[in-house]
Amino acid sequence: MHKKYLIEQPNCIQNSNITIQQTRQTSLTETLDILSVLVSGKYSKEFYQQSFNFVAAVSQAPDLTPSQIGLSMFIYGQVSQYTKSTNKDVEKSLLLNFKQSIDSFRSNDLKHFAFGLILARIQRKDIFDLLEKQSLVTEMEFQDLIRVGTGIALFGRGSPEFWKLLEEQAIKNIPTTEAQNITSIFMLYKQFGHGTQEIFKLFEQEFIQRYDQFNSLMKLQMFSSFAKIRYPSSAIFKLFFRDIVGIIQSVNITAVQMLIFDCQKIFPQFPKQVQQFFINFIIKHYQKFHPVIKSKLYDSFQEQSLLTEELEVALLKKK
Repeated sequence: MHKKYLIEQPNCIQNSNITIQQTRQTSLTETLDILSVLVSGKYSKEFYQQSFNFVAAVSQAPDLTPSQIGLSMFIYGQVSQYTKSTNKDVEKSLLLNFKQSIDSFRSNDLKHFAFGLILARIQRKDIFDLLEKQSLVTEMEFQDLIRVGTGIALFGRGSPEFWKLLEEQAIKNIPTTEAQNITSIFMLYKQFGHGTQEIFKLFEQEFIQRYDQFNSLMKLQMFSSFAKIRYPSSAIFKLFFRDIVGIIQSVNITAVQMLIFDCQKIFPQFPKQVQQFFINFIIKHYQKFHPVIKSKLYDSFQEQSLLTEELEVALLKKK
């Protein structure tokens, strides 16, 4: 027996001069659309509780449209991420609605639903398999396909047909898509070992030509992907060595940790001053490094005869 929720929109919460109270005369879809924008900000616990109650009520409502189902899952995922809590009844209801209506889902609906699943860490391979099948027969916007593809890769892994579709769309769209989409899909290839030499050359070409369109974090992520796939050309190395110190100083330690981990196999190719910069960074921030990454870096540096006494102490310390 599911818990019944009364559909009441959250109280007045201002964000860029928009309030939920202003939506009381709007449709359910419009209200969900506005709330999906608001919920990505930072608000009080009361706001997130009200948002959750609203989505919980919507999840129990009859005859939801694909747009409403997708937006509800997206909002649920956002609230779940910020509050670190979940509700199995809400998830069960939204997943059931999804299964019943999937043939009517459009590109944007699939994106919202997939993103919500990722944020809420709903690791259901059967659901991502359904998302994959629908993405293969739906004419999707490229950025929506990347978002859905992220979930499929993480929790469903993806069939050869899906990765073929993703590559075909990437080759077609990369020259005109925005830098964030290029970064996101390249990271997918890096993480899951897909991609051809043709697509890697296209990534390199667009990255070099449109370098200034990438912010510091995206540049770091692109360098990281090139390093992990072991396809860094002299042109990429030149940009990397020229800008990496400034980039690292403007991003968080977690991102730098990922870069160092991905660069470990090509570390000997770095100039001595760049090697020393990374070593100094590890020694300074080792306490915030993940234990598994520290262990792997220790083995890698030892194998390459780059393990100094100070670096050894930092990588072996438990805290």
